[in-house]
Amino acid sequence: MHPSAADVFAFFVARDASGEDMACGGLRMVDENSLGPGVAEIKRMYADPKGRGNGAAAAILNALESHAAAHGAKS
Repeated sequence: MHPSAADVFAFFVARDASGEDMACGGLRMVDENSLGPGVAEIKRMYADPKGRGNGAAAAILNALESHAAAHGAKS
């Protein structure tokens, strides 16, 4: 079985002050039968070249990790 958009548990977007998208990333909780309980996978993380170097990607990564941990992910 291949992951699909339906498997994405959460999706975050970082925008600049004008509302333009700067970075994004998705989170997929992995089926415990495939890798064991408490496993999450970051999916489709991207930072627009114009938004690189301003902390947008780091903010997305932090949000993804925090959200995964809050929902039981340990790795």
